[in-house]
Amino acid sequence: MNSDRSQSLVTEVESVVARVAPVLTGGMPPEQAQWALARFRDTVLPRRLRSAEGAPADFRRELVNVVAEEILEQFEALTPEQKWDAVREAWFAERLLPLSEEAFELAQAAYRAQAPGAELRDRAAAVGAQVEAIAAEMDREAPEVAPPLADIISEALQDCASVLTDTELLSLRMGEVVAGGGQEEASELLEGSACPACGAANRREDGFCRQCGAPIACRHCRALLPRGARFCGACGRPVTSGD
Repeated sequence: MNSDRSQSLVTEVESVVARVAPVLTGGMPPEQAQWALARFRDTVLPRRLRSAEGAPADFRRELVNVVAEEILEQFEALTPEQKWDAVREAWFAERLLPLSEEAFELAQAAYRAQAPGAELRDRAAAVGAQVEAIAAEMDREAPEVAPPLADIISEALQDCASVLTDTELLSLRMGEVVAGGGQEEASELLEGSACPACGAANRREDGFCRQCGAPIACRHCRALLPRGARFCGACGRPVTSGD
């Protein structure tokens, strides 16, 4: 079993796989189908289901339903060739997004510190190297899925570069943090987080991403939310404002 896969999510991952496998891999050659299911088991689903860890049983079941329905809706009308591209794009995206989030956090910390120390610089160098390695792998093995992920890669690398250099280089999201909405807005974004779906900068109190609309934080306890969540994994309360 891949070390990236959380043992505590095995049941949830397998429940989603059982529901989506026929649609996810329908029409694919056997080797592609096998690869697709392995990547969803080891990388894509553990990340999308990560808020289920330690959550109440009702929430875990609900999250399984949400994630499965999202995948079915995305893949049911696709051709086998389109499914293959979508699987690879999802796999690369779910590997890049945690690094993008970390790069944004490092850039925030460096901006607040003004003079980032060796620890911040070393971590930024390591994160940047991982992003570059994944980007190179994608360009080599799946160049057709690279364009939708170009912004995530660019933002992460720019954030890492802003920690590593003495220039005033800022990514677009850090530029928004610094100058996008006045002093108060900048301060709020600086203490905020990157969207788990697209990587855009958001304020700590933003419940949904200002760029793509994905849920970010529970409106009750402010815990981060995965894409498609209906209930918070930290407090178990509904995400939508009407509930």
